Amino acid sequence: MAGVCRITVEIPKKSYDIIRKRAASSDHKTSRVLSRYLYTFFTILEDGEDALYRAFTTAEARRIATVLDIAHRADEVPWDEFCTFTGPRLGALIGLYAPNETIIISKVSSLGALEILALMEYAQMIDSPDRFEQQTAKFCA
Repeated sequence: MAGVCRITVEIPKKSYDIIRKRAASSDHKTSRVLSRYLYTFFTILEDGEDALYRAFTTAEARRIATVLDIAHRADEVPWDEFCTFTGPRLGALIGLYAPNETIIISKVSSLGALEILALMEYAQMIDSPDRFEQQTAKFCA
């Protein structure tokens, strides 16, 4: 059975309204618009992943994902809401759950939006151990 992947993409209200209008008039135009948005999303995600894989070791990545998963479950914060956090805010959140991880907190605090998006996509995989280990192996040793 094939796995299911959830993609969350934020678009401006104006673009959303345009897509809704096109959906009402023609499926073909809508699919092109959605494809363009998804292509942009995956390009951004790929750029963020490249930087993220260089920034953390495998042990640090595992620890960050574990702490974020704890915060996600304890505070009932959706993963897509974590994507809106700034680096310093995300570092502060990790500091609440793992106050002794000063190096990790410092590194996370310096992340930009692309890296945070990639980090959230990675951290969500913790529920799929095989995929999680496969992605963890991509971090620098």
